[in-house]
Order: sequence, then structure tokens, then C-alpha cells
Amino acid sequence: MPGIIRSSYRSLLVASVVLLGACSSDGASPAAATDTAPAEVTAPATTPTAAVTVESAPIVSAQVESTAPTTVPSSPSSVLFDGGTTGAAEEWVIVNDGVMGGVSSSSVTDSADGVVFAGSVSLDNNGGFASIRNLFDDVVDLTGFSDLVVEAAGDGQTYVVELRTDESDVSYWQRFTPTSDTAPYALPLDGFAPHSRFGEPIEGGPALDPSRVGSVAVYILDKQVGDFRLVISRITAR
Repeated sequence: MPGIIRSSYRSLLVASVVLLGACSSDGASPAAATDTAPAEVTAPATTPTAAVTVESAPIVSAQVESTAPTTVPSSPSSVLFDGGTTGAAEEWVIVNDGVMGGVSSSSVTDSADGVVFAGSVSLDNNGGFASIRNLFDDVVDLTGFSDLVVEAAGDGQTYVVELRTDESDVSYWQRFTPTSDTAPYALPLDGFAPHSRFGEPIEGGPALDPSRVGSVAVYILDKQVGDFRLVISRITAR
């Protein structure tokens, strides 16, 4: 379902990244840019996502310091990304630190368990992050949902999940630390904190508008140097 958002939103993302890349110097804050020039896009219509009933599943706390699963009752959910579909990796765009001269590398590929986001982070040349971004075909309305649930298997490192709306250059971040076993991690929607185009927290900034979600991205940064590997099986709201 990710893909193309309105032209003005894509242009805003690219402008934000170039400015962030130019100002970054310590490798701690990412520049959210695409590696290729944005293609001409069509304007999407806002479409509320359909709710379906899913079975109950253990949910892992989104807090970085906790990885213990907790059982929660089943509830309606909306699928934002399904790693089990054919060509799921093509829904993601790679965005690394090359915009500021960095040399970190990453790839996104399909596997039987979902898409594999893997590579290596380097702080050389003012770099320090790698990421993948999924631009939705239509603006997604998550009104009424409480959590973004990322079903994933990781490597013990901490990753940032970023949400953006189609009407603001503010990005909203929340961190999680997936273990090697595939599990769903619940990230409360009201826990996504506003960040500037420079990747800095905005104290007292605007809260996420869940009715206008235009993209989701996953970053590895925080000066976590070396190889990384994250398998994303599914992203839902519930």
C-alpha cells in the first residue's frame, strides 16, 4: 500500500533532508532524504483504512529498556505494511547518510519472514545513519487506534520508527529494541515525539495528527556503528 504521496509532501521531505544533511556534524541525527530525484507524483485522496478482526497476540513494550512480552486482548486493526506480499521490499526507499557525505550502507530485500533491512553504519565523513522509508499511496487515517504495532526480529540494537503527516515537516519518533525472535512491538501513537528537520526533539511541539499519516520510516542511528539486520514482517495499527 505504500507508494506515492502528493507532490507537495514529497518535495517537503526532500527539502528537509537536504537541510538536515548540510547542518549535521556529529552523526547523531539523520537526514531524511531519498537517494534519487523524486518522481512526478499524483495527488492522493484521503481514505480511511478498513478495520478487520485479528487474533490476540503477545505485544512487546515499546520501551527500549523492556523486551518482555505482554498479552493483550484482540482488537480491530489496520494493516499499513505486510511483508508477506510479493515484492514487498519494493515498497521501501533506502535513505542513508550520503546526503552529508557519509558512507553508511544498507539494503532492503524480500525474505520468507518479511523484508530484511540490513547494512553497516559508519560515522566517517559526518555520517551515522541508515534508513528505509515507506510512502503511502493515500493519506492514512489512524483515528481511533492506540498503537502502531511493528512485528519484527532484530539484533539487539535500537531502531527508530518515524511517522510523518502529509501537511508538516515535523517528524515523530519512537524507539524500540527488537530481539532475535520475531514478535510484535506496540508503540503507543501518543508516544511518538515531535522532532525537527534536524532530528532534534521539539519541546512542546505539535502532537502527531493520526488522521493525516503519510509515511513510516525505520532508522538505525544513535552512533550504533557496524553491521545491523532487522526483519520487518508486518506493521499494523490497533
